Amino acid sequence: MQHLFQAVAIFAFGCLLIHAGRAYARATTLLLSATVLMLSVTLGTVLCQRIGLPGRSVAAGPSYTVALGRPPQ
Repeated sequence: MQHLFQAVAIFAFGCLLIHAGRAYARATTLLLSATVLMLSVTLGTVLCQRIGLPGRSVAAGPSYTVALGRPPQ
């Protein structure tokens, strides 16, 4: 009976490690995807600025002072 308990304990520990590894892999994949998305947006913005395509800069953005009823400065 003692050998059976050890085998079940090792099996349960292995299952726990597999589940923890899957959760870690899922979280890592999510973080890497977010990082790649941010880098691609940054690179796209820089490239558009380099070649002169209109982008959303501070000057081209919406005027919040006009939206609030104040005249632009």
